[in-house]
Amino acid sequence: MASLKDRWPSHIAEKFVPTSFWTQDVKGNFLLDIHLPGFKHEEVRIGLASADHIKIEGERIVNDKCIYVDQTFPLPENSDAENIAGKFEAEHLHITVPKIIVEDIGNGNHIAAEEEEESNIVEDIGNDNHIAAEEEESNKYGENQTKHDQAHDHGHGHGHGHGHGAAIQNDSHGSNNNSPTLEIVIKCLKRNKGFVLSSLISFFIGVWVSRLEI
Repeated sequence: MASLKDRWPSHIAEKFVPTSFWTQDVKGNFLLDIHLPGFKHEEVRIGLASADHIKIEGERIVNDKCIYVDQTFPLPENSDAENIAGKFEAEHLHITVPKIIVEDIGNGNHIAAEEEEESNIVEDIGNDNHIAAEEEESNKYGENQTKHDQAHDHGHGHGHGHGHGAAIQNDSHGSNNNSPTLEIVIKCLKRNKGFVLSSLISFFIGVWVSRLEI
């Protein structure tokens, strides 16, 4: 492209530095507003100076002057330079620079950690429920076993009661069948050892008091 001097050899070149400012819309896109008073749409061009810089060029003739614009603007971080759009309206050049959406990896890790923690809590609750169910089943088994033992001992006692009578009758015939009776006595003593101990203590205290009175 020919230089200004080549295009306008008889005109005085005068550079114009426009005012500008950046804003953002509700979607997060970057908006560049450049005020170009006296310029028309066809007198302004937009281009990329580099991957992260945008360039505005323009020129207009006023009498014997060539007023031109040659301005470079750095693009904000995370700008989508390939989809820049411009609109010229009422001596203002409005440039829209889309923002590249970057996933928040740290936030994703935080969410993953929360999900893992919730999963662990659910697993712990399931384990607690399983342990509670096992304990309940064990308690029921213990109760049933106790009832079974009591029923067995009751029936066994009756059986040995009858056996005891038979032993007495057999003793009259000179037979020796005292072992079942001895087992019953031992079991009774084991079950009622507290009562037996108390009775023995009371007995010995009574004997001792009687001797003191004598």
